[in-house]
Amino acid sequence: MQVEDRLKRLVSGQRMPQALLLAGSNNSDALAMGLRLARALLCEKQNGEICEDCPECHMSREWAHPDLHFTLPVYKKNTSDHPTTDPWLPLWRDLLKENGCPKLEDWMGKIKAENQQLTIYVNESDLLQQKLQLHASRGGRRVVLIWLPERLMEQAANKLLKLIEEPPAKTHFILVTEEPEKVLGTIQSRCQRIDVPDREQRIGSEEERLFFDLFVQLMRLAYGRKIRELRAWSETASRLGREKQCRMLSYFQHLLRDNFIYNLKQPEMISLTEEENQFSGKFARFINENNIIPIAEETDRAQRDITQNVNARMVFFDYALHIIVLLIQ
Repeated sequence: MQVEDRLKRLVSGQRMPQALLLAGSNNSDALAMGLRLARALLCEKQNGEICEDCPECHMSREWAHPDLHFTLPVYKKNTSDHPTTDPWLPLWRDLLKENGCPKLEDWMGKIKAENQQLTIYVNESDLLQQKLQLHASRGGRRVVLIWLPERLMEQAANKLLKLIEEPPAKTHFILVTEEPEKVLGTIQSRCQRIDVPDREQRIGSEEERLFFDLFVQLMRLAYGRKIRELRAWSETASRLGREKQCRMLSYFQHLLRDNFIYNLKQPEMISLTEEENQFSGKFARFINENNIIPIAEETDRAQRDITQNVNARMVFFDYALHIIVLLIQ
């Protein structure tokens, strides 16, 4: 959650570096975060959010935006082959639609690599350089997402380094690595690095435990329509301080998202502690296609009001009343 908040601040504050290295094991959400960040950078609404599935991005779930360029490890089908990513893109996009955060073994299975060694070849850097010499299709930003840069051939890595050192205007490089120690040192030095923790290693802090307790109380009281107790809950939340209140609402968004995905039976896409997971086993059914968006919007509205110094007691009580209505949809 802290990593995603940091990325949001980079995007919303227009401080996004031109080269970003997301480092995490294959049990992290590094690739999923990189994909969502690419979507946010290319979003034509330009609202600074790390978007999910926005039809206005002209990307939807197809991952086919003309200004989004993927660089992936592939293999030679024969010794005379000069492979690049482009012929494999239809399979990659299909995989992303099936699994929003695939692992290397998923990709190998998709392209029937069997025991092949996957590599990013020098031709890939040459092709990428040609693409970036052209103007952006929509006149805005361009994003290059490089998955597993540790698999770059040495010559390919050196050519990529030159692109990162002197990037074309409005072009962002997002590198997602599972083995950062194997990424060319000079490439690492040109990137802003963010480490993404493993899913099961996310241990709830004391603050997160407080936020979790407040979330559980809110949902249970709202479901029971206990107005008097909800007013008391609002009083408690209003005493946290505005920075902490904003972090709490960001945490609520995280839990809401994971509870919605919980219903889709895709455990690899969620990041819950054991305590959160136990709660979600009973609660997730109340977060569905009919209410996930309006609840998320109400949470965003509450966070915006808090940042604008609206009376916190009124904000949280109004938020709680909306939750009462939305939980039954």
